[in-house]
Order: sequence, then structure tokens, then C-alpha cells
Amino acid sequence: MNFLGLNGLSDGTTVLFTVLMGILVVFLGMSVIIFFLFTIGKIFDGINKKEKKEKVSAKKEVALETVTESEEVDEKIKAAIVAAIYAYYIEQNANCEFKIRNIKRLKRR
Repeated sequence: MNFLGLNGLSDGTTVLFTVLMGILVVFLGMSVIIFFLFTIGKIFDGINKKEKKEKVSAKKEVALETVTESEEVDEKIKAAIVAAIYAYYIEQNANCEFKIRNIKRLKRR
């Protein structure tokens, strides 16, 4: 039952050849899979970079609009916002400490 066509070789040599061929085939197969996944990852990274650039440019526009408008929010409105956020966290039973550093009024488009 020598399917490899290794006539004339001893059984030990045939076994060794079969084992080495099996290891080589598995190694090459895994190398192809790794290369394929690496290539797909690079393609998706390129797509994500384009989307991030678009998002960053949109964020810069919004940030510029908020900086140029120097209207201060009334203290009563600030207190109401803080109370609403606190009530939300109490309702969710979240043990979250937070600090509100700044409240800015945004332009609506």
C-alpha cells in the first residue's frame, strides 16, 4: 500500500517522507491564510483612514463654530443640565463620579 510511489524505500523512510510532506503542506497552507488575512486587514485600514479624515474635518468645523460664539450659558441653565445628568445616573443605579468642566451653546443648522 504505497500510494506515494516511493518504491524501493524502507518503511521508515516512507513514514519520514510522509510526515515531512504533511508538515510542509500545513505550513504553506497556514502561510497563505496569514497572507490573505494580512492583505484584507491592510485594505480595511485604508478604508477606515479615509472615513476618519472625513470625521476629523467635520469635527474641526463644529469646533470652530463653538469657539467663535462666545455666548455664556446662564447659571440656572447650567444647574439644570447638571441636575438632569445626575438624575439620569441615579436612575440607572450607576456609581459614576463625574465633573462638568464646560458647557457651550452650539449653533443649530
